[in-house]
Amino acid sequence: MAGAAWRRVGITLMVISLLLLALAASSFMNWHQLDAQQYLDLPPATSAQEAYARDPWLAKLMFQVYGTLGASVLAFALLAFGWARRVRNRSAA
Repeated sequence: MAGAAWRRVGITLMVISLLLLALAASSFMNWHQLDAQQYLDLPPATSAQEAYARDPWLAKLMFQVYGTLGASVLAFALLAFGWARRVRNRSAA
């Protein structure tokens, strides 16, 4: 693929990651507004699986956050790769 195509793919992934970030922020606000009193009486979770089993909202939120981070890293890598190909092609011309 040419550098411009890599940049287009990177920009598309960046837009998707921004949408995922907005979704994660919305989920966090919903999770934060839930009644926290039910969790105050429980002993601390000993593992991530136990914490996620107690609170499915937390599992959904963490999945969205990690998905957003992964998509952002991939998008930046594709943008950088497209930019590097553009610079290399210009210097070769």
